[in-house]
Amino acid sequence: MEVQSPDKNEKIYAVHAVVDADSIFAVIRKLKKLGARDILVLPVEKLIP
Repeated sequence: MEVQSPDKNEKIYAVHAVVDADSIFAVIRKLKKLGARDILVLPVEKLIP
């Protein structure tokens, strides 16, 4: 999902994902290396397919 940026020349995207709890820290490290920022981690109580 593209998000409005204060800087009109910068494109920002919101990405939502469900990640296995055992690999969350490894995934966050990889995302940060790719430039991700403002990462929010929330517990999933129910996942309905």
